[in-house]
This record gives sequence, C-alpha cells and structure tokens, in this order.
Amino acid sequence: MDSGLMEGLRMGRWMSFGLVVAITICATSVLSQTESTAPETLTVHWGDTNVTSRSENRSSDLTFTSTSDEVTSRGDAWFDPATMMRATDVRPGMKGYGLTVFSGLRPERFDAEVLGVHHRFFPNQDLILCRLTAPQLKDLGVVAGMSGSPVYIDGKLIGAVAYGWSDSLDALAGVTPIDAMLEVYASVGETTSTQGTGTPEGGSREMFDAYLAMRESAQLNLLPRKGGMSAISVKKTDVSRNGNSKLDRLPDEMSLQPLGAPLFMSSASPATLALARDFFAGTGMDPVGASLAGGGAASASAENSPGGPVTNLVAFANEVSGGYALAVPMVEGDLSMAGVGTVTWRKGDRLVAFGHPMFQFGSVEFPMAAARINTMVKSRMRPFKLGESVGQIGAVRQDRLPAIGGKFGTPLEMIPVHATVRDAVYSGVKDFNYRVMRHRELTPGLVMTVLAESMAAAGRSGGDAAAFFRYSVGFDDGTTFTQENYLADQWGGIEAAMVAGADVGALVTNPFKKVLLSRMDFDVEVVDKFPEATLFRAQLNRDTVRPGETVEVEWQLNPYRGEPRVMRTNIIVPDNLPDGDYRVMVGDAASRRQAEAARNPGGSRVLDYESLLRVVKRNFPRNKVYVTVMDADSGVSLHGQELPRLPGSVETLMREGAGEQPYFASVQGNFIVDADIATRLEIKGSRTMTLRVARNLR
Repeated sequence: MDSGLMEGLRMGRWMSFGLVVAITICATSVLSQTESTAPETLTVHWGDTNVTSRSENRSSDLTFTSTSDEVTSRGDAWFDPATMMRATDVRPGMKGYGLTVFSGLRPERFDAEVLGVHHRFFPNQDLILCRLTAPQLKDLGVVAGMSGSPVYIDGKLIGAVAYGWSDSLDALAGVTPIDAMLEVYASVGETTSTQGTGTPEGGSREMFDAYLAMRESAQLNLLPRKGGMSAISVKKTDVSRNGNSKLDRLPDEMSLQPLGAPLFMSSASPATLALARDFFAGTGMDPVGASLAGGGAASASAENSPGGPVTNLVAFANEVSGGYALAVPMVEGDLSMAGVGTVTWRKGDRLVAFGHPMFQFGSVEFPMAAARINTMVKSRMRPFKLGESVGQIGAVRQDRLPAIGGKFGTPLEMIPVHATVRDAVYSGVKDFNYRVMRHRELTPGLVMTVLAESMAAAGRSGGDAAAFFRYSVGFDDGTTFTQENYLADQWGGIEAAMVAGADVGALVTNPFKKVLLSRMDFDVEVVDKFPEATLFRAQLNRDTVRPGETVEVEWQLNPYRGEPRVMRTNIIVPDNLPDGDYRVMVGDAASRRQAEAARNPGGSRVLDYESLLRVVKRNFPRNKVYVTVMDADSGVSLHGQELPRLPGSVETLMREGAGEQPYFASVQGNFIVDADIATRLEIKGSRTMTLRVARNLR
C-alpha cells in the first residue's frame, strides 16, 4: 500500500463503503444559494492549490430562475411522501433505524441518529450525516459492504449508508438521500439492453491502442487509468447541524479521500491478487483475497453456511428488498470475483442499491445476484463484510453517482473460459472452468486474471519459468483463431496470461466492428525457464547455386552454462528464381520481427478489422530460430494485401495515385524462404549472409 494511502488512513478520511469510491466534484461552477443563511464555505485541496468557493446574498446581473431544489427530476414521480423523507426535511437529533445483513441471508436492524446535513456534497446532491449503533458495529465503525443499507426516520426511508469515517471506531456514516437515488431507479426502466456487450455503443481508441502496445510488452501500466482525485477537504461548518453538540467531537476539517473499496475474490495466489489490483487500479475497485465459494449453485446449496441453503432462488429473489445483500459477480467458477453491497429500495422488478457507483460507467449490463454474508472481518485498515453470490437474479442496468440500479429477470449470459495447465514435474494436468462477465473494457482483465490463477493454482506463481501456450477464441461474428506462443519470465510464466488477455482486449475494444467474445480455451505447459542461447555463428555450405539446387544452412548456439550446439537445415532454391543476390538471415524472434517491419512498414498498420486480425495472429515465439531468404524486389501493400514484383511503371502510378493514404505502403523485398525451427532454448542474436543464384554457374 502506498505511503499516500497510509497517510490518509492515519489522518482519518472519509471513504465509500461497499464496492467502490467514485467521488466527483465540479470545481468550476458555484451554485447560487437562495436561503438567507450564513455563507457556506467549501475548501477544495487540488494538489497544492486551495480553491475556496463562497456563496453570499449579493446583487448580481446574473439571475437564476430556479435553484437545484426546485428542479423536477425523473425520480420525483417515484417519491412517496408516505414512506419516504427528503433530505430537506431531515433534522439533527432525529432517530431511527437501518437494515443490513450482518450474517447469513436476511437483514437485521441497527440504530441511526441524524447528526446533520452537508449541503451540496456533490453538485445538486446533499449528504446526510448519521451515527450508527449496533452490537455488531462496536469497535468497528461503518463496515465495508454496508453500502446501500437503508436508513429510516419515523418509518420513512431517508436514504442509503454510503460513506464512512475511516480510522474511526465511531460508526459515523454519510447517507445518500433517497430522492437522488430515485433518479437512478427511474432510469432503469428507460434503459435498453446493451445486447450482451455490458456497455452501450460508443467508446474511443485509447483502450484499443493500449492493448495493441501491451501485446508486445505484457505491461499492464500501458493501459489507461481512470482519473483519480486529490483529497477534498470539507469544514465542519459545512454541515448543517442546528446547534447539535454531538458534532463538536469532529475535527474542524475533514478530508474526503476516494479510496478503493473491496472487490472480493477467491484466490490461491498472491500474484493473481496483485495482477487484479494492478488492472483495477484507478477504477475505485480494490480486490481483496477472501475464501469465497465459486458463486451460484455451490454457494446457494451450502448447508454449512450462515443462513443455510437457498433451496428456491426464485422465491428468495422475490423476497429481496431493502437491507438484503446484493452481489455483482464478475467471475464465477473455479475463481470467484464479486462485489457485495446492500439493496436500498425495491419496487416491482427494479431496485436501487449501494448509494454510490461501482465504476460510474452509466448505462451498463452487469450480472446481478442475491448474496450471503459469511462474517464480519475486523481490520484496523478497513473492516468489511465477507460475502458471496448465491445466484443471479437479474441485471444491473445503471451505474451512476448516487446508486446502481438493477432489474430482476433472466440471468445474463457469461463467457465460458476453460484452462488446462500441464506441469509434468509437479501437478500433472489440471483443468479449470470459469464464467466471465461480458464488458468491453473489463473482460480482457478478467480473462488475464483467471488464466493467471489457473497457472498459480496448478502450483507455480513465481520464479523463472517458461510457458508453451496455445489458445483458441471464438467471437459472435464467427471469427475464430488459434494462437501458439512461448514466453519466459520471472513470475511463473504468468506473462502468457497477460499476452492472451491483451489479444482479447485488442479485438473486443477494436474501433472498426463490434464483436463479442463467446468462448476461450487456453492450454499451457509450464516448465523451468529455458536457458538463453546466443547465436554465435551461421554459414552456408555454398555461396553460389543454380535454381532448383539445395543449400545447407548451419549455425551454432551457445547456451548459458551449456555446451555449444550446432544445428542445420536445408533450403531448396525455387526453379523459377531469377539470377541475382539474395539475403539469408538466421536469427531470433526480435530480428525476424524487425525484418518484417523494415521490409513492409505498412504491414503493422491497423486500418480495419481484417488488418487487425492479421496483426493479432502474427507472432514470433522466442524459442525458435528463424531462417529467411529475401530478394530485393519492390512492390506495394494495398489495404494490407501485398502486390509484389510489379512493373516499375505500374508501381509508380499506384504510388502517385495513393499519395499519403494510410492504406498504401511500399514494400522492399519479398520472402523467398520463411522457416522456423523450434528449440528448447531462448534464442538471442542473428547473422546475415548473401546467397548468389546463377543459372550459368560453372
């Protein structure tokens, strides 16, 4: 954990409890106040700059026709004054209760007392400050996983527990008003299906370009991060308390910090957990290792879990309402990954929950599941509920600042991922099966995570290792391809999972055509890392040959701390090959890749979906020796298709006609021979030679 985070916990900071922190504030606009009260001050610490905004009653040439409180929202139609209370009607000292699941399947009560209201906590949204008391919360404070827990005053719903004072044993909670959450509820009914993509239409090339770059380096830090925020400082005087002395114990200035909240995952490997944390960095999600079941039927039927088995999921789904635990499962099967929070309010086949967003992605299509709470985990850093899914009951359709909104119904289809890991020395052959949530931006990282966990669960997640891997993917448009590769790293071969995930990422985020991943099969053999071998020399047995004759190519490899090895292969010169000099290269994967780039600079351009597939399918494993023979003829590449050995006049006309068009590129040289020889070594280096072809050789 970085030092800034530790310092924030030491000082005591506000945080979002449950699934995610996504605190946003508009620092560029000041809403006028119509009340004739003392000015409100909000100090925002943005890096090293303090910005203080003050609203006062003063004359101005600018006239606002209405305040935010007077604006009618879509949620107003669902506000029921008989069962709900607005934040404007809440007063310090009011007492009530809340509902949440502390253990098992059904909610229990806790006491709540209103301490005050922070106006304009977010633009156009207040925050109610409450103290919560219950035996289960003693010496814990507000617990992660309580997000969404409904709070009632005089039997009326005022909102959802959503934020808490970190590093405090006093359960001080920020409650998101129900009137703000009802806008999300109204939007759920207006949301159209995203047809299994998990995301609506739209997007940008940023993520796509990052995955293309990641294919070469397997570095997660190439992926774009969500923009984080510096601390937002709020003065105690910002909280409307009407003389409530119980607020006097608060610091004069409280600091709001967008800290991540737990995303529970069952993981046998610290390396997998670290990979997930790296992928979700900046999103507000904080993966936490926990011993959860795989979700679904296994969890629902568990007789030895708190609350007992869920024998009828449909009946239990009909029971789910305010205070019940709710899960958003991202992965199910041999690894589970799910965020767990609490339902705030349900009416009919829709609900709102959490009191804050997951990712704040807007319109979404995430799996929605009923959940069980196994226990409360005490932690000095952050206590949390340990929960798990007991089966899907619908879909999350809205992911907004005040809440998430879901709809009951048919479970969403998830992507089947099957992994086979072979390790002859230790674990033999192991098979793993997963179901992964479909989402344009999240699926690639989830695929990386489950593949990495498969390798770790088979017995290796660190140390020098090599992976021979083969994977096959299928997409909804009928696209299928199989890729083979060899990679060696210092993390137990986990780089293979990242490269495979990057290929999936490049395809599902491509800007040319919407494609959905429909399946993935991954087969990997993990062995000790191959020793590096330097290509020391290479030679031809003949420098000059006639067309149709055979040339022997010989090279020497010097392995690390090993005896030199001599290898040979034969090249048959084509009968129709013109007389002239030809370049012969014997080299490693890097030199083969460089030769391709120098010969055809346009070959790596991704201009459409077809060229993307060609780029993704092209790979040069590092355990192979590459032998090529190339001529010096020129040609052109048009829309990725090579046209070699064109007459000079034709090539000139095409070049002049194309101008600077990106789909046109010159090609210098053609491969006459393009062969590779697999080894049990990692090859480094290259050598080039010249072969002369002469028909009139004497």
